[in-house]
Amino acid sequence: YMGNKTEEQDLMKDYSSSSQQRFKIAGSKNFNNVVGPSKFLHLSNICEEIDEKFLRQLFVPLAQVQSFQYFKDSKKMAVASFSSVADAVNILISYHNHDIQGRFLKIAFSKTVIS
Repeated sequence: YMGNKTEEQDLMKDYSSSSQQRFKIAGSKNFNNVVGPSKFLHLSNICEEIDEKFLRQLFVPLAQVQSFQYFKDSKKMAVASFSSVADAVNILISYHNHDIQGRFLKIAFSKTVIS
């Protein structure tokens, strides 16, 4: 981006003091899981009654899920892949903290790669 200083400030927002900032405590397990943007998203806090089909359909207005895999130990967490980093970014922006049956879906870029 090659805008002026005022435009850059208008495009940025500081979330460091937000109550929903998961990466503010150095050494916490969330802090250790910070990864750069990729086409793989880690989904957590998934309601037990929600299935893969529901999540795939939820994201359809913005992107199609290419592959999906629940974690072995729990259906409360999963990894979903998208066709591009841009699609994954749009899903994260639009659906992080999305209320599904009283639970807020948590989305972050994933260390885990699935095919």
